[in-house]
Amino acid sequence: MDGVELKEEDFALSAKDLRAGKKWKSLTRVEWEFFFSTVGRMLSELGIGPDDPVLNMNLRLDAQESINVTLKMRYVIGVIPAHRTIGLMLKLDAHERYPDAKLKRHGGKPFQGEPAATGFSMPIEFAPERIGLVWNEFIGTIREYVKPGDKSMFRKHHIPDLYRMAMEPDFRKAALDHLLEGKGEWPGVVADDGGGPVNYWVFQGNPAYFDTAGALRAGELDNWGVGAHNEKIRPGDKVILWVTGQESGCYALATVITAVEKLPPTAADNRFSTGTMSELLPERVGIRIDHNLADRPILKQVATGLPGMGGFKGGNQGTTFTATKEQYNALLRMARQGETAPDYFTEEELQLMSSYAGTRYDKSDAAQRAAYDRLRVTYDKVAYWAKQVQEQVFPDGNMDILRKPTNQASRFERYQWARIYPSSESPREVAFTVSLEDRGRLIVKIDTVGIRDNDPRRQPYLAYRGEFERSRIVMIIPDEEGIIMGWDELIRRSSEFLRSKQRDYQSIVAMVAEGSTPNSASIDDRPVNLILYGPPGTGKTYTLKERYFSRYTTRIEALPREQRLAEMVKDLTWWEVAAMVLLDTGPVEAGTIMEHELLRIKAGLSNSANVRATVWGTLQMHTVNECELVKYATRQEPLIFNKREGSIWEVLESSDPEVVAELRAKLENTKRTGDGAAKEVKRYEFVTFHQSFSYEDFIEGIKPALEDGDMAYEIKPGVFMQLCARAEQDPANAYALFIDEINRGNVSAIFGELISLIETDKRAGMPHALSAKLPYSKKTFSVPRNLHIIGTMNTADRSVEALDTALRRRFSFEECPSRSELLRGRSVNGVDLEKLLSVINARIEMLLDRDHQIGHSYFLGWADPNSEDELRRVFKNNILPLLQEYFYGDPVKVALVLGPAFVRQADDKDGKVTLARGVKGADDIEPRSRYHFANPTHSEEVPLQAFLDICDGK
Repeated sequence: MDGVELKEEDFALSAKDLRAGKKWKSLTRVEWEFFFSTVGRMLSELGIGPDDPVLNMNLRLDAQESINVTLKMRYVIGVIPAHRTIGLMLKLDAHERYPDAKLKRHGGKPFQGEPAATGFSMPIEFAPERIGLVWNEFIGTIREYVKPGDKSMFRKHHIPDLYRMAMEPDFRKAALDHLLEGKGEWPGVVADDGGGPVNYWVFQGNPAYFDTAGALRAGELDNWGVGAHNEKIRPGDKVILWVTGQESGCYALATVITAVEKLPPTAADNRFSTGTMSELLPERVGIRIDHNLADRPILKQVATGLPGMGGFKGGNQGTTFTATKEQYNALLRMARQGETAPDYFTEEELQLMSSYAGTRYDKSDAAQRAAYDRLRVTYDKVAYWAKQVQEQVFPDGNMDILRKPTNQASRFERYQWARIYPSSESPREVAFTVSLEDRGRLIVKIDTVGIRDNDPRRQPYLAYRGEFERSRIVMIIPDEEGIIMGWDELIRRSSEFLRSKQRDYQSIVAMVAEGSTPNSASIDDRPVNLILYGPPGTGKTYTLKERYFSRYTTRIEALPREQRLAEMVKDLTWWEVAAMVLLDTGPVEAGTIMEHELLRIKAGLSNSANVRATVWGTLQMHTVNECELVKYATRQEPLIFNKREGSIWEVLESSDPEVVAELRAKLENTKRTGDGAAKEVKRYEFVTFHQSFSYEDFIEGIKPALEDGDMAYEIKPGVFMQLCARAEQDPANAYALFIDEINRGNVSAIFGELISLIETDKRAGMPHALSAKLPYSKKTFSVPRNLHIIGTMNTADRSVEALDTALRRRFSFEECPSRSELLRGRSVNGVDLEKLLSVINARIEMLLDRDHQIGHSYFLGWADPNSEDELRRVFKNNILPLLQEYFYGDPVKVALVLGPAFVRQADDKDGKVTLARGVKGADDIEPRSRYHFANPTHSEEVPLQAFLDICDGK
């Protein structure tokens, strides 16, 4: 973003250039999300809509391919992916007035005219923390520049899809999926003529004239000569690049990015032409290679046998043919399978690694040579795992691996590992790693490379990582789960983990470079809003407990004193805390009670708007009746306080010795420093939403209480408010609220104003922090950044509405699918449980959708894993009722899933049903067949063969 006026040639022409941009992957998804949400915030504050004539959002046609937002004649905000910087228009001396913002002024001339401003940039990885320092000036400068009625002379170059990426989170997600990962179709305009349908083509090349595979391998194929349909081919169309000859097949899938035009031969034509230049077609289109298959082409004998390839024209005489969407997608699915996967990890390999771990390698030993060779093959599998993850998450990065099962001391290693780097410029000392250990565990983590534990550079990393088994930068998959997972699930989970830890990686890189332990401000612990979703029985709640509960649990000896006290005080009443204070201090004035650390902690955890009044009322309510200085009419047990002359308060031990003795014991516990039995402190709360769950239960509400014999009301904090107070008191640790069945409650009513406050960048301490005044207590409230919200959602529950859209876009979603592979190897009297569940779910998906599948957990946890009685019980109590619910009791569809043995037509011999006669219009009524559902626990009704038939697909 230069400090100069704009020129016509600065702009891209249309959305096709946006989709053809090559620099998108220079930034992470998180960084693109930040940029577009910042632009959206700016446009909202300025009140600029999609049709405002002053606005132009565009891709600049330069080497950096910067995304820019311009108003009238000036750039106001932009991002240069290649430089990893975000630019802002600010007053000329902004870099001097905001030194903490780390602004860099551009070298160009200042913008002409008022206000006197120019372009400044800051590294995008630091922008979320720094942009808030200059935000008010940034918006103010724009308001000085843009006046009512202003227009942009460059409005004709505006790309509406960029505006939608800024203002519509769902559109932005789909667009980034397409641009960064090649997933799905482009969600916006796909053609330059106003968005007509996408066409599909076969562009065919003859190796006798042009080396298509060589050009693809060199990365130099960016256009193609066309010999037919020239007037119909347009930007956004999809292309199958087909090569004829002995190795005929699909060598790439591509997208058209320009209109057809006459062009002279290019350097690539000269380099890869194998015939005469006159054979090359002069009319060409620009193309972007989406899937380069030069090293693994889908050969003709494979391609033409794929489903959907009927009528394919590749191989006919000519250069340009029409294709169908089905043909393109058939090849796309094949292309995405990538290289042929090796066999998955086996128990034999794990046992071999475990038995030889630490043994010195003796080449003269035939058994050891065989083990060495076998473990080299295992290392190839680790390499495949790492490479697949690297290509999915960091396509511009690289993978590094030794593939040697012994260490420098020639001893067999107890693990095999590979390192993944986000880019070629990434420091070699810090990497994402994947590893297979001799105990069978599969581990994905961030780790240092080649740095010993006693090295000063490793110490800050160890402090950041914390306890290995519970670290948030370490994902451990135990052997019983990992060994049956399969490549698809392992690569998916590993990739998701790496994507979620990129900011942690950047923080660790900075720490290792500096060799110092980070302060609290440099540790990035961005808020987490996550929902686990899936059909019933897929282990969503189990995943909460097994994967997340331990992350928010701390042994009490490891807590700082103030947090230990908070854990002890949080469940105590006001009168208990006041009594413990008086037992500790002896008789004192009320003001001294307020200053005690126990009462200060209780106040910090409370929702009371006037703590002093609360304490004063508590003392009087529990004062002994004999005290004449207190005129409080209605008192409540226990009566243990007394007020002396001079407003001195005390505890009368003789009034209730048992209560006082118990309070003294609690007071002594607060003074201990870790002696006694170990205790775990839970930094989380678990709630289940239901139709009656309300804002008053969740945030705050007015609850009844007795006062002076009459019913009174007081403001009580809800579960979320209480947990926020705990998290605010302990900013060094992460807290979590787990919400089971989050979509069963009226989420918009339950969350209220928190709909905005829970956003990650709106939390306290975040760049765009927001606060709200609560309606009951009138307190100003914001959500702490160290409080995470993790929920579960049953996708098949018809009794609830879809999750509120405003809440949905503020959460990330993690699918918990039905995983029949967890049942692999289990059978009941010949019934293969994995096949049984797979067939049932495939049929449900065909008849309904994948949100209504049957979960694997119904088949786990049986008292006897091989019991036919257990199998029948599950079908009777779980499977059959679920299917009746899914299909609204339609017996035919249930029978299509389970087979005729489970659904029988009623036998008319028991008495045919007759309808009343003489009713007008009765002739128009079709008699319906009657059915009944069999009882699976009765073998005479449902024989074992019925279960075997499901497995066989009958």
